[in-house]
Amino acid sequence: MANLGVRLIGPVYDVSGVSSNLREFALALSETGVQVQLVDIPNLTPFKVTLDNITKQRLEIMTNTKAGENFVSIHMTWPDKMLFVDDQAKANIVWTFTETSSLPHVCNLILNNNNITEVWVPSEDQLGRFNSINKDKIKKVSFGVDSNRYQPGLEKMSDIREEGNFYFSFLGSLKLSSGFDKVLEAFYREFSEDKNVKLILKAFLGNVTPEKESEIVTNILKNIKRDSSAEVIYVPGNISVEEMRKLYHTGDCFVYPGRSKGWSTSIMKSMAAGIPVITTSAMRKTGFISDSNAIMVKSTDKKVDSIDWLLQNPLYNGSHWNEPDVDDLKKTMRSVYDKSIDTEKITIKARQDALKSDWKRVAMNVLKEIKKYG
Repeated sequence: MANLGVRLIGPVYDVSGVSSNLREFALALSETGVQVQLVDIPNLTPFKVTLDNITKQRLEIMTNTKAGENFVSIHMTWPDKMLFVDDQAKANIVWTFTETSSLPHVCNLILNNNNITEVWVPSEDQLGRFNSINKDKIKKVSFGVDSNRYQPGLEKMSDIREEGNFYFSFLGSLKLSSGFDKVLEAFYREFSEDKNVKLILKAFLGNVTPEKESEIVTNILKNIKRDSSAEVIYVPGNISVEEMRKLYHTGDCFVYPGRSKGWSTSIMKSMAAGIPVITTSAMRKTGFISDSNAIMVKSTDKKVDSIDWLLQNPLYNGSHWNEPDVDDLKKTMRSVYDKSIDTEKITIKARQDALKSDWKRVAMNVLKEIKKYG
């Protein structure tokens, strides 16, 4: 086993949740003594992550390292973004998920290729979504979180917070599947008269420049706000991983009413940080979110029918997602602010559950999974 290396392939240096997972997993896996080689899939987004010097150096070392003569390749990316199938590897494993209710045809063709040895997905629900894949090659292997970097009591972004205010936060992708529009709608409608309640917004478009993203977000806020007096604190531009970590710890309550998610790195980081999470009942499907560690908002099953969304994301055609109930979201956010919901017990349970998914544990689990190829 000591001679079996890992070639880890995916977007190493962008700002997506997939990239964050890949970096944190690579660092945890390297600490086990396994020889890890990183292969970057570049330019998936115009944003490049800003890392601290130590992390940057460790990743650069792995980028310049060879996995050895005997290795497995783990592709941590979306199937349609794969660079290649590694002919030299003992096995090609695709570790992925889908946000659609069933696997898109193009992904089905790629993953059923005989050169793909295994397909790993993070939850039981994802196993169902991938049921068109040969059952002998698919299994559940959950993603993780760095529970040292995200834990209660760590430094907040001090230039945002003011004493006496309450802060909701949304940190994630600026796309309909994340439910960002429902967060804004509920906040603007419910807290127009509450001057001490704010919403921190850090949203990524991913396919435009930082300047264009700021312009688009500003227009979205203006269109949804209308005559509301509630204040959204928008954090623009490409901030560093360290600043992003502080931002996760800055809010008093994290709000993520996802319509369709195979996983949520944002929610897991918030749970690990001890921040209460409001999300939709549909997010239970991730496998790590439950009624005991998060605050649930009602949602209803609905066929994806947004023309604009489908034109930009044709893989969603024919798929279903869960539409958040805005009135219930308003009510729930108000209840958290008024302290009529006891969030302390919820956040304690959330932290405990996040610890079970620490990347160090995940890395050891992965080593057990690939042992047979050594």
